[in-house]
Amino acid sequence: LSSAAFFPHTLSTDDRTKWQLTRRLFLIDTISGRQSSQTSTPQVIRVADKIELQIRPQTRSDGLIYLPLLRVHYAEIRQRDIVAGATIKVSFSVTYKADQTSLEQGLSISVSLLSVMALILSLFKTHGWRMRSKKETIDGGTVVQFVFTSCGLFASVFFIVLFGAALHMLTFYKGQSTPDVYLPTSSQEQLFLDFLIAACVMMAFRVIHLIWQQTHADIFLLDWEQPVSAGNYPASGENTNRVSIWRTYFVANEWNELQTMRKFSPLAQWGGLLLLLEVAGFKNVCTYNPASQFKVGVDDYSGPSSHILRFAVASSLYLMIELVQWVFFFFYTRYVEDKIRQFVDLCSLSNVSVFVLTNVAFGYYIHGRSVHGRADTDMWQMNQQLHREEEDLCGKRGLLPNSDDQTFEIAVPAKLRMHYDKVMAPLQEQVLTQSASNGQSRSGGVSERSVNAYVAMTKFLSAFIGKSLQDLDYHVVEKKLLEQILNLEFNEPLEGGIFYNDTSSNSFTSVLMFGHEWTLMVFDILLLTALDWALTDFVLAIVLTLLITQALMAYRDSAGRKNLAQKTLVDQRFLI
Repeated sequence: LSSAAFFPHTLSTDDRTKWQLTRRLFLIDTISGRQSSQTSTPQVIRVADKIELQIRPQTRSDGLIYLPLLRVHYAEIRQRDIVAGATIKVSFSVTYKADQTSLEQGLSISVSLLSVMALILSLFKTHGWRMRSKKETIDGGTVVQFVFTSCGLFASVFFIVLFGAALHMLTFYKGQSTPDVYLPTSSQEQLFLDFLIAACVMMAFRVIHLIWQQTHADIFLLDWEQPVSAGNYPASGENTNRVSIWRTYFVANEWNELQTMRKFSPLAQWGGLLLLLEVAGFKNVCTYNPASQFKVGVDDYSGPSSHILRFAVASSLYLMIELVQWVFFFFYTRYVEDKIRQFVDLCSLSNVSVFVLTNVAFGYYIHGRSVHGRADTDMWQMNQQLHREEEDLCGKRGLLPNSDDQTFEIAVPAKLRMHYDKVMAPLQEQVLTQSASNGQSRSGGVSERSVNAYVAMTKFLSAFIGKSLQDLDYHVVEKKLLEQILNLEFNEPLEGGIFYNDTSSNSFTSVLMFGHEWTLMVFDILLLTALDWALTDFVLAIVLTLLITQALMAYRDSAGRKNLAQKTLVDQRFLI
C-alpha cells in the first residue's frame, strides 16, 4: 500500500515503511465500473486474480509467526470482453518469507575470505608462469595470464561457497520437523544468482584460455631408431637403410587421440544425471514443499521449484556420479586398462620420445628410448624383446640407469630453446602458411627442407639426452614438496637443463584435457545450473550443456590436430 495513495489496490513497492495496511478487501468490484448510475451495467469489473498470503516467521522461536499479510492483486475485465467469453485465471499462494540477511552476509563473507586466498594463489601461479616464460618484467602477457588464472580460481571459490550454502539449505529444509529453515523467495535469490552467473562466465573464460594454451604448445617426437648399417638419414637419393617413419606416425596418432580424452565418461555422467533427475524423481525434491517426495501422484500437492534447491540437487547428483566414476576408473585403470600408461609404454616399444614445451623454459619429456636398441623389427623379434623384459634380462626403460622413471618435467636451458627456435620456428611458420593458403594438399607432403630440419633436431636432442654435448648438460632431481604444491620451480636452468622426476607418471597430462578434470567438472556444473536457472527444465539444460561442451571439445580436437601436424611435421592426413 503506497503512502501516496491510500487505496489497497495501488500497492507498488516492497518498502514496508510506505505501506498502509487495511483489514478490508474485496474479491469482485462491480460498483466502481458503473458510469451513469448505480443500477447501470458496469463497463469494467475488477477481480482479485492473485492472492498471496505472506507469513513471516519470528526469529529464534519454535514455529511462531508474525501477523500474516494478505497481498491482493486486481485485474480488470471490460464488459465487451465478458460478452466475448473472456476469463481470468485466479491464483492463491502462501509464501513464507524470512529474513535472509544472515544468508547474504554469510555468502559475502565466505566469498571474500576465500577470494583473498584465491588471489594469493593466482599471484604464485602467475609468478611461476612468468619464470617458465623467461619474462624479466610484468608485461601484457603476464597480466593476461594473471587474469585468466584468477578467473579459474575465483570461479572455483564461488562454486564451493554456493554449493555449500545450497546443500545446507537442502539438508536442513527438507529434514526439519518444525519450521526453522526457510528458503529464499525469488526476489531474495538475486545475490545467489549474481554469484552463479559470475562464476559461470569466469570459468568459461578459463576453459577457453586453457584450450588456447594447449593448442599452442610445442611438440617434437624424437625417434631414436638408427639404420642397420652406416649412414644417417640421407636427405635425398635411394637408400635401403632409411628408418621407417610409421612408428613416429603411430605415436603422433595416439597422442592426437589422447588430446580430448577425459578422466571420466561424459556419456555416463550426463546419462546418469538425466536418469536420476527425471526417472528416479530427484527433480521432485527441488520444490518448496518441505516433504521429500520422489514420486508425485496426480492428486498430490507439488509446490513450485526453488532455484537454489535445483542447484543443490543437480550439483550433488553430478558430484555423486563423478565420485562413482572415480572409484570405478581407479580399479579399472589399475587392473584393466590405463591409456596414459599405455601411451608411455607405446613410446618405449616404438623407440620414440616425446618433447612437449608449454613455455619458453618449461615443458615435459617422455623417455621412450627402447632398451633393446631397435623397434623396427618383425613379430618374432618383438615377442623376444617383450619376453626379455618380462624375464628381466635387459636394462630398464628409465632415463637413468636401473630406473623405471620415464616421465619428467623439464626446466629448459636457454641454449636448447634458442637452438630449437632457430631450427623449427621458420619451418613451422612455413607449414602454417601453406596450410592456410592451400589447405591440406593431397599430392604433396613435407618439403626436403623440413625433413632436413627434422633430422637435425633429432640429432641435437638425441645428443642432449645422451649427454654428448659439451656445453649443454642436464641433471635429474626430485621436486620439493612446496614446489609440487605450488606447481612452480625455485631453481632456474642457467647453464644446463633440470629434469624433475615425475612421481605421478602423468604430469604431462596438463597439456591434455585429461589433466584438468576439476576445471571441466566445475564448468559443467556451473553451465548446467545457470541454464537450468533460466529455463527451469533439467532435460533442456542438460542437452544444451552437452552440446556446448561437445562443441568446445570438437574445437579442441581440430585445433590440437592442426597444431600437432604443424609442430611435429607429421602430415595431418595421418592423424585419424
